[in-house]
Amino acid sequence: MLKNTEGLVLRNIKYGETSIISTLYTKEFGMQAYLIRGARSSKKTGIKANYFQIGQFLDITAAHQEGKNLNYIKEVKLHATHAIQSQNIIKQSITQFCSELVLRCVKEEEQNPELFNFLSLFFKRISTLNKEHLALAPIHFTLQFASKLGFEINNNYASSAIFFDALNGEFCKDISNNSYTSSKEPSALIHNCIAGNSITTKSQTIRETALYDLIKFLKLQINQMGEIKSVAILHQILHGE
Repeated sequence: MLKNTEGLVLRNIKYGETSIISTLYTKEFGMQAYLIRGARSSKKTGIKANYFQIGQFLDITAAHQEGKNLNYIKEVKLHATHAIQSQNIIKQSITQFCSELVLRCVKEEEQNPELFNFLSLFFKRISTLNKEHLALAPIHFTLQFASKLGFEINNNYASSAIFFDALNGEFCKDISNNSYTSSKEPSALIHNCIAGNSITTKSQTIRETALYDLIKFLKLQINQMGEIKSVAILHQILHGE
């Protein structure tokens, strides 16, 4: 049966000589993999691979069969409010990171409107952010995304609890509380991002450490999450921002 839905492109794999398998997080069906035949063909007809840029939102018509691991896209068009237009390499790198985090953390093949709407709004906002806010966007996304998955950090930050504890998802008194405890400045940055406080952009080292600590927190919550490969590239791109 043909069904329409909106989807966020998360990963593409070459298949055969001319086809691709694209993984999308969809509004109606959750995480789905689709075979697009002839997407890499030189023929002018058919659906082309350039539609399936990582981080792109698409309106698709697809054949869905319950219990099937691989479905087929019949029609596709760019979502009008989400067409990727920016050539800004920083924004592209942030989009890549956010997309990979979703791919690694979400496995359910079921509808989650709240999560999909959050992703739609956040990805749209990336294109509007100025230089200062871009540097902190990966941290804000990771915090908010974790909360949408049900892994909200207890922001009990206080003079008696200034170190972020990734194991317990809160702030603690002693940096040696366990091997998952962050140092003072990254912990303060995490707290301020959660609280929505005005932040003077911190140094690259502090931002990197805070983001790695938040990824560590998610890994403790999600079995077999795997490595987020795009984070190293992201930090190279953000160097000096």
